[in-house]
Parts: sequence; C-alpha cells; structure tokens
Amino acid sequence: MANCPQINNTTIIGTSAIGYNSAPLPCSGVQPCDGLNDILSTFDSILCNAKDSVNELTDDVTNITEEVMIISEEIININNQLNICCPTTTTTSSSSTSTSTSTSTSTTSTSTTAPPTTSTTSSSSTSTSTSTSTSTSTSTSTSTSSTSTSTSTTSTSSTTTTSTTVLFTYCPETSFVPNYTYPLYFKGLAKAPNGDIWVCTDAGILSYSTTLGWTSWGSGNADVTVDSQGNVYTAIYNGTIYIKTPTSPIFNSFIPFAGNATWTGLACDANDNIYALDASGNIYWKQATSAAFTYYPVQLPAPPPPNGGGRSITIAPNGDVYIVNSGVVWKQTAGTGPFVALPTSPGCWMYASAASNGDILLAAENCGPPGGLWVIYAGRQTFHQLTCASGTSLTRWGAILALGNGHAIAGQNYTSGQPQVGDGYLHKLGY
Repeated sequence: MANCPQINNTTIIGTSAIGYNSAPLPCSGVQPCDGLNDILSTFDSILCNAKDSVNELTDDVTNITEEVMIISEEIININNQLNICCPTTTTTSSSSTSTSTSTSTSTTSTSTTAPPTTSTTSSSSTSTSTSTSTSTSTSTSTSTSSTSTSTSTTSTSSTTTTSTTVLFTYCPETSFVPNYTYPLYFKGLAKAPNGDIWVCTDAGILSYSTTLGWTSWGSGNADVTVDSQGNVYTAIYNGTIYIKTPTSPIFNSFIPFAGNATWTGLACDANDNIYALDASGNIYWKQATSAAFTYYPVQLPAPPPPNGGGRSITIAPNGDVYIVNSGVVWKQTAGTGPFVALPTSPGCWMYASAASNGDILLAAENCGPPGGLWVIYAGRQTFHQLTCASGTSLTRWGAILALGNGHAIAGQNYTSGQPQVGDGYLHKLGY
C-alpha cells in the first residue's frame, strides 16, 4: 500500500498491486498478470480514441447536414428558374364522332342477279401527346341492282370539339375582369377574408366581388389593407385614415394622432396590427388592442432613405417587415431589431406584397432603374425579375397583390401623355 498526496486535508490511500488473472481481452489488449495501472491506462486510451471518433462523426454529420441544406436550396432555385424561363402549357382537345350512312337501291330488270351486299365499318385510333383527339367514322352501304335506276342517299355528319388550356406561364394571364371603363394609376391592393379585392387608385377606392362586380367608394388615394375580421383601412395623402367595418355601408374617418401625415403605405400583420408609412419614411402602427396609432418602436435609419422616403410596407407571415421606396428595400427580421437595406436593390419600387409562403412580390416603375415585376423568394435576399413584365411597354407597374399558390394580381399604371405608359388595368399572373 502507498500513501497518495492529500486533497482537502484527506489522505488517499491506493495500490497498484492488483493484477488481472483471467484470459486475454482481445478488444482492449489486456493480458493476464497486467497490473491495475496498466489496465486503467489502456481503457483510458480506448475511451479517448472513442471520444475523438464521436467528435469527428459529429462534425461529419454537421457538414453533411449543411451540404444537404445547400443542395436543397439549389434545387429550389433551379426549379424557380425553370418555372420563370420555361412555361408549361397543357392542351387537351377532343373531337368526336362523324357518321355517314348511304343506302342505294335499284330495280327493274330483264334478268335477276343475286344482290351484292357490302358493309364497311372504320374506327380511327386515339393519339395522346400534348393534345388528345378521338374521331370515329362509320359508313354502311347496301346496293341491290339488276339493270337500273333509282338512287337515294342519306348522309348525317356531326362534329364536336372541346379545348381546355391550363396557363401557368409566368406572364400576365388575363386582364382581371376589366369592366371598369377608364385606365387607372394604382396605389394599393388588398384581399378581404371573403375574397373581395380592394383597389386603391389616385382617383379613390374600388372593390371587386364575384357577386357584385366593381363598386366605387371614393375615399382614399394612398393605400388599402384589410384585417382578418374584414375591417378595411384606407388612407389619403393629406393625413386622414378611414375604416370600414363589415357591417358599415361607408368609410368613417379615423384620425390616428394630432397633425397630418403624407401617408403612402398601409399593411396588416397576422395579429391584426395595422402599420402606416408616410412619404418621409416614418412608421406608425395601431396594435390590435389599441384605438390609436403610435410611433412604431423601430424607425428607418435617419436621414430618410434616398429617392423619396417610404412608399409601401408589407409584413411577411413570419413577422418580417419590408419597406420600399424608389431605390431601396428595407427589411426588419421578425419585427425586431434594426431595418437593414437589402443589397443590390435593382428596381424603382412602388409597392410590395408578402405571399403566404414568405415570397415578397415587388412592383416597379421605369423611373431610372428598370421597372417591371420582381420577386424575392422566401429565405433569400436576391431579386428575380419576371420576364413577362420587363418589356418596354410593360415597365410601369404601380401595385401587386399575392394571391397564393404562385399567382398574383398586378396593376399597370397609366398616366396620360407620359412615355411607356401601362394600360391602366389589373392583370392576373403566375410567377
């Protein structure tokens, strides 16, 4: 026995005279008569090696996980690029049935000949590719002859053609029910829980429903938004914000605070908080439980952003706040912390709209940088221009509304006498 050093005034007594007296251990290498110290040293070396191996495997798993995430993002990006550049069109055509029946009989003869009879039935094949066509023709002819001379023919033919085309072409698909008769300059778009579309223009507010068509409300010329309860908020440039409840036949004036602001943007988040943006880039909000607007806790960097201050605000489903002006897209992550300018904003921005999957859709005019329609795909900071909305005559876009499932409504701005004007109508598109 040997005395070990004292620890905390306690003497530890130990020994190394214990020996192993069984068969050799193949995994650890311990042999008969090995002492305790040698055995413990061997086990410690094995444990250290195992720990190092576990750490290496953990690093490998982490690296593989990161590689899988990168590959997944690349696959999503490739699919998005394919969808943008390579439209898919499916056409189904069906052509039915043509039937012709002819009967001929002749009599009166000096001799009798056994009557020949011929019956022929023909059916075409069915071919399927992008289009499908089916055609069936039946002909029956019976002739009885001797010497002569009477002929009667009856022919019946019918053809039916049905064509269905599914468009998802990343271009404006159709004008969106253009039964208003004047071109518009668009300021904002919103969709109500009941499916109604609200449109803000320089001339006022319109709404569209599938049952009533277009209705003019007159109030508001800056922007419009709708909360989950169906309350419609709209603002005019001189500082008044209006609200219309689902049961109210009119918009009622709503003054958020003393003084006027030059409103440019309105938005509603998932919690029914209402955000308001003015032309200088100041941000206000009315929380769902509050009756008045107050300053938003975080403001855009001062001095105001270049090229016109704030123009539009939208809130992504995860709480990210996006604000655009004519040259910059600002992002606040999850509604907290500072606003950060996204790099290389290429557009002359007029409007932003968040899709349910987190995509951010942008409408731009041709005031310096290129106009058109753009998308920032969810989780990214890069800008993709929709090629269908980048031609010279399609550059003046004033507002866009994400509908979900890769579809949106966007309005081309029209200003009389200006070059490269849009048509002043709403367009439904896929992206």
